[in-house]
Order: sequence, then C-alpha cells, then structure tokens
Amino acid sequence: MARAYLFARVELAIAVGATLIPGLLFFGAPGYSGGMFYEPGLLEQLLPWVGVGGVVIGLIWIIRIFRGNLEGVERTWRYHDF
Repeated sequence: MARAYLFARVELAIAVGATLIPGLLFFGAPGYSGGMFYEPGLLEQLLPWVGVGGVVIGLIWIIRIFRGNLEGVERTWRYHDF
C-alpha cells in the first residue's frame, strides 16, 4: 500500500501544480488589449472565471477522491431496511 500511496501523493501534487500554475498566469496576465477606451463585454469578463471555477472544482474533487477510504470497506447505508 505504501507504493500506491506514494503514487497517489505524486498525482495529487501534479494536480495542485497544474491548478496553481495557470491560476498564477491568469492573475498575472496583463489587462485587456483593446485600447485605452475599450470596455470588455460581460462574456469577456465572465468566461475566465467560469474556467477558474471548473479547475477549482476539479481539484476539490481530486482531493476528495484522494482522502477516500483505501481499504474498500462496505458501505452500511446500502443495506438499510426502508
């Protein structure tokens, strides 16, 4: 299990790095290049934030999977008598 855990940690580190690097590039990017009097539209302002939100949700999902039970214990909620 130690080897599998090591691989999972490496994959988690790659996922965090793959999230942080574009995030830093997104916030470090220069402003809109439409000129001094250019006002960006709603789509131009919202679309990057939708992408950032998708990446953050994906990272949260990966962390949730990583913290899951590795032993594969049965779920007791499946056998409730309704």
